[in-house]
Formats: sequence, structure tokens, C-alpha cells
Amino acid sequence: MKICIALSCALAFAACGDDDNNSGSADGGLLIDAAIELDATSETPTATIVSVSGDYAGNGVLTTVSVPDMEVTLNAIAGVAGGDPVLRVHGDLLVILDRFGGDSVTVLDRDLGLVGQVSTGAGSNPQDSAVIGTTLYVAAYDAIGVLVFDLEDLNAGIQKTLDLASLDEADDQPDCNSIVAVGERLYVSCQILDRSTFAPRGNGKVAVLDTSDDSLEAVLDLTASNPTAHFAQSDSGDLIFSTAPGAIFGAKNDAGCVERISTGATPALEECLTSNVELNAYPRQVLPQGDSILFVNVEGFAAADIRSVTAGVVTSVSLPGLGTNIGNITKCPTGHLVVDDNTTDARGLRVYDEAGAAVTTEPLDVGWSEFFSPSNSTICW
Repeated sequence: MKICIALSCALAFAACGDDDNNSGSADGGLLIDAAIELDATSETPTATIVSVSGDYAGNGVLTTVSVPDMEVTLNAIAGVAGGDPVLRVHGDLLVILDRFGGDSVTVLDRDLGLVGQVSTGAGSNPQDSAVIGTTLYVAAYDAIGVLVFDLEDLNAGIQKTLDLASLDEADDQPDCNSIVAVGERLYVSCQILDRSTFAPRGNGKVAVLDTSDDSLEAVLDLTASNPTAHFAQSDSGDLIFSTAPGAIFGAKNDAGCVERISTGATPALEECLTSNVELNAYPRQVLPQGDSILFVNVEGFAAADIRSVTAGVVTSVSLPGLGTNIGNITKCPTGHLVVDDNTTDARGLRVYDEAGAAVTTEPLDVGWSEFFSPSNSTICW
């Protein structure tokens, strides 16, 4: 069965993390909820794609692409993207987490003006962020919990750390890879790794924190180890993500699934949407779209395609010109689907309209490193 790409019918690991990317949440950090901008003369809906990439050696680039005219501005803002950047959106704020070796967070406004830049601590390896009010929460691999910052005074640095060391009593390092705010709660997924081998000690966990008093409200034990994809929130409010058992750079497809957590009065782990065995692969990113979930389906180091699951039925998504090594997918508020295509000799951004027609005839060069494929590096708002 072929999916209707109108989407009305109806996750390469980078520095120990996959992502996510920009799909709406209660804090604006997951599904794009920004209002569609209108051109003053034509009233044509417009949006802006932002893509970052790094070379793992401290050098990064941030590029913008205007939608729908596809005008590319390479290195639009110099110096804000490091060697291993990932993007997250929270309302009108764009957060750049510079992960392995960078250990910093940069916050930009909607006009890409600098709000502030702050260190997350040497060797902290920040992975994901959430915002409640004027408070920024950061999940980091090499921290004992969630790092807390004041957006009105980023220069003040870390205000406090919400301690999650009890999730892994073997080394007090819970290895948290994703975080999302739903109301006053924070949901934090943690991989629980053996730090000497980066292999999971057991099933992953999701910590539920009450930010009214910073208490640990609940710990949900996942059905498998190694939660990988950043959280994404469905229209029903459920959090969707995936698990991919195996060492962090050697995830396997013989266990794990697309996990689902209900976020009602009592948070609970629900039945998996589909299993990695059924997929013969593992999803490294998920993007809820109405009754369907789009995801990047990884079959190997250089092989990943796009698939959809609707009512338990998995279908392949066919798009014109699309290659065989997909890194990231995101949806614009204009309805356009943006795909990071990492296929050898055809790398760049591809953009499709709501009917699935290609807006770009060739992949757009947005300055990605020649040697490394991006992951969770593109948003659209």
C-alpha cells in the first residue's frame, strides 16, 4: 500500500545521539506550531529551513533556505554551530546544542539573533533541550541529570541540576538522550549504558519530573534498551520515540520498537506501535503526522529510508529523486516536507510539497561536511 504523501491521508548516530528533531510539543520543542508567515505582496505562505552541520573537529555551519522559493544562504550566521550540532525549536527560540567536544548551548530568536550562549560543562555532551516559561532544561550524556538554565540570564550558567543518578546506581550516570516538557512535567529518556563499552546495562528508562518542586514523580521502565530517537508528540498527546538495542554505535534490529508513552494524569508506557523485527531495521527519528507516524528507517550505516505506520500497518514512502541514505525529516508549517539526503554523490536537502511533488530538482547544497553525514540537523519554522 502506498502512503499518501499529502500527509493529510491517513531515526547516522551523531556523537551518541539521534534526532530529532522538530516535531510539536507542549513547550513548542517538537511539533512545529509556529504561525505561517505571509508574504506582504503575494500572501503566499512562507517558512524558513535552518540546517546545521559539523565536522566533529570544532567546525560547523548554519545555513538557511527560504520556502517556497528555495533561496539558500550558506553560513548565514558564523560561529554559532560547532563540530557536532543539533537543533531544537521551542516556540520562537532556536536552540543549538553542540554535543561531543563542544559542550555548549546557543540560543537564537526567530530572526536568528543571538539570545545567548553558555557552557554545559566540560565533557558534558548535551543532547536535547526543553523549555518551560523562561527556564531551559538540557539533557546531557555525561551529567548526573538535567541541567537547568535561566533564559533571561544565560551568562549565569547552570543554575542547578535535577539529579537522576539513581536511575543507574552502577555509575551514577543515567546517559540521558532526550527531554520534552508537557505542561509542568519533564519527560527524560535515559539509555543506562556501561560506560566502558557504551553497551546498555538493561532496558532504558524514562524519568518523569515535576518542575513545580523538581521532584522525580515516576520512572517508566521501557520494553527494550537504548532509547535513540528524540521524543516527538502525537496529536493525541502521546510521546513517540524508538529503542534500538545494542552498543550505541551498533544498534540492532532484532529487538526494540517504536515506543509510546501516554502523558495524562498518570504517565504510562503503552503498547509499541511496531517492532524493529517487523521493520527489519530500527527507526532513528519519528515524526507524527495526524493518524500516521513517519520515521527514518535504518537498515545499515549507509542505508536508511522513510516509512510510515498507520493503525499498525507499515508502508514505504516513495518520493521522487530520493536517495537511499536518509538522515532526517522535518515538516514546515507551510506543509512542505524537508529531507536530509545523505546518499553518496547526491547529498543535500530535498524539499517536497504536500502532494509529494519535488520542489527541488537537485539536492540543495547547505554546506554539510564532506566526511560526515548530519543527524537531527534540520528544522523548519
